Amino acid sequence: MKIADAGTIRAIDRLAMSRFGLSGLVLMENAGRGVAGAVMRELESFNCTRGRVAIIAGKGNNGGDGFVTARHLVNSGARAVVYLLARPEELKGDAAANARIWSRMGGGTVTILSKKGLEKHAPSIGRSCVVVDAIFGTGLAKPVKGLCAEVIEFINSLIKASIISVDIPSGIDASTGAVLRCAVMADITATMAMSKIGLWQLPGSAHAGRVEVVDIGVPRSLLDNPLIRWNLVDDTVVSGMLKPRPADAHKGSNGHLVVVAGSVGKTGAAFGSFGWSGEAVK
Repeated sequence: MKIADAGTIRAIDRLAMSRFGLSGLVLMENAGRGVAGAVMRELESFNCTRGRVAIIAGKGNNGGDGFVTARHLVNSGARAVVYLLARPEELKGDAAANARIWSRMGGGTVTILSKKGLEKHAPSIGRSCVVVDAIFGTGLAKPVKGLCAEVIEFINSLIKASIISVDIPSGIDASTGAVLRCAVMADITATMAMSKIGLWQLPGSAHAGRVEVVDIGVPRSLLDNPLIRWNLVDDTVVSGMLKPRPADAHKGSNGHLVVVAGSVGKTGAAFGSFGWSGEAVK
């Protein structure tokens, strides 16, 4: 399975729009619908399909995905509230459009602009069955600070709610898996179009929880482009390489392995990885 860094996924999004005519609104709609599906499955696992869901949204496109998620959750019978970490007028483009749709259908949006505001609404958020992290996406490249850092620490303090991150846990570098000062500890990450390198490299992988790839309608030719040089070695890849062994197989009928490893005095790992013991061959 191919995976991408932040620059590659941005290029794929641009090509999906410029070459194939997919609008940003369509991609955002598909993303939010996919996240809502992950949330509903989580609520069903709790036998709580009409449970409370708190969507904590930033002012960028990740937050826009959060507004779409809220709309689809309400349409599916759940109760959703968006907690926006910005003034509504700061939203731009597709995120602003989806915030308006959410407002016109009577959806609730609570604006949190300070630590005092967070403290005021913390009890309500804490009573939610699921908290959706839609603060930052794959474009984050600088350390998290201020109110967003306070909110992330608060999310990580919740012990009863299931945490679902949109695209990548907020605070994780999508290209490296580095923690940008602080990051959400998610139970599930619903990532868009294809998985990201940062979800599979520590410490990012420790924050991602279970990774679910959401199909947002990006043409397969873009996702399978041979110029994308990163691949995740998963069960599907490995199973395709291994042939079934005959019942009467033995070590002489299954080929031989040569290992070229270990400099003088540093052969322990090379031998230990195969469970061998004794002195290194000189």
